[in-house]
Amino acid sequence: MKIEMVKDKTQSLTKILLAVAVLLGALVFLKIAGFFVSSSKAKMIAVQTDPNGAGGGDLSKLLAETKASAEQLKKKNLFVLTPPKQHPVTEVLGILGNEALIGDKWYKVGDSVADAKIVAIGPTKVRIAWDGQEKEFSPISAGGSGGPGGRPGPQRPSASGRPGPGGSAKMVVTGSRGGAVRGGQGLSAEEREQIRQRWSSMSDDERQRYRDEMRQKAGGRDRQ
Repeated sequence: MKIEMVKDKTQSLTKILLAVAVLLGALVFLKIAGFFVSSSKAKMIAVQTDPNGAGGGDLSKLLAETKASAEQLKKKNLFVLTPPKQHPVTEVLGILGNEALIGDKWYKVGDSVADAKIVAIGPTKVRIAWDGQEKEFSPISAGGSGGPGGRPGPQRPSASGRPGPGGSAKMVVTGSRGGAVRGGQGLSAEEREQIRQRWSSMSDDERQRYRDEMRQKAGGRDRQ
């Protein structure tokens, strides 16, 4: 019974693919036929029109249009699908007050990332408009501030902003009153500026290690 069902599905799929191939072949045939019809009309006009007369300019224009259509037909491939557009923002690394860390730069509301625009920055989410739609991003380091299991909150560069003893860029966030900070809330302007400077002073390898650590921690929270 299962084998018969598989055969039926295979036959149906074969018929569908055959129909699609026939349809595409018909479209190509129509394009080519249109090209030859245009070429024949151009030749007839060339015979009937004096090249040195008033119709010489129209003939040249028609021949140029025909040639352009033929070139477009050569370049266009009906079997190639246009890939979908990709959102210019794939992740938000962190939020610090009214700024969001995307890639290696800090952005504020109204700034643009490629052709996407940041419309709002909250304590835990960043809303970005792109291609007529708005999408919210949560920083990969945005966790609870002391939830079950003592999971840490968001993180920022340590005082040195350099790799710790283990060889990775250590990122620690503590509030000015000893508690964990969420989205940079509770930090003074001076503290936020220090964080930005520490991030800027980190090497590309240290930044990449930080991103990897944040992704691993975010994945661990999702599994818990």
